[in-house]
Amino acid sequence: MSLMPPNLLHKGRRHSPIGMVLLAAGIAIGLWAAHAYHGLRGLNADVAEAVLAQADLKRQRDKLRASAPKPDSDRGLAGRQKLPLAPTLAWLEQTWSDNLAYVRIDIDSAARTQRLDVEARHDDALLALVDALSAIPDVTAASLVRQRRGDAGIEATIQLRWQENSR
Repeated sequence: MSLMPPNLLHKGRRHSPIGMVLLAAGIAIGLWAAHAYHGLRGLNADVAEAVLAQADLKRQRDKLRASAPKPDSDRGLAGRQKLPLAPTLAWLEQTWSDNLAYVRIDIDSAARTQRLDVEARHDDALLALVDALSAIPDVTAASLVRQRRGDAGIEATIQLRWQENSR
């Protein structure tokens, strides 16, 4: 006795249109699921990379915190740079007037120089500022480096050189 599997696809029999539509819909859903799965795998890889990058960033921050100088040790370069800042800002506060605007202030404490970009309404205010800065005891030189007439007045750059506190 031999068993034959049943023939489910009969020859000559046509499939119904509803069956063909269901078959096409099933194939489309399968392709969509495969595409979505592929997209999720890509997102999973991105999340894994982000987690690794975040962990690496945390390790680097911890390493920087461990190697950072303690706040008590202001003997280094940072400590020396903090010292001249207060007096130079006090000079600018003393010499300020309504006819002046400080646009930019660059302080190089290692070289003991200061560069001021200012805008003045007129020449007299600018020259008065240079004279007032020159009159400060700790300032060894105050010179007008650049001067240009602009829309709002005079744009100028002043270079200061100072010495350690003589007090």
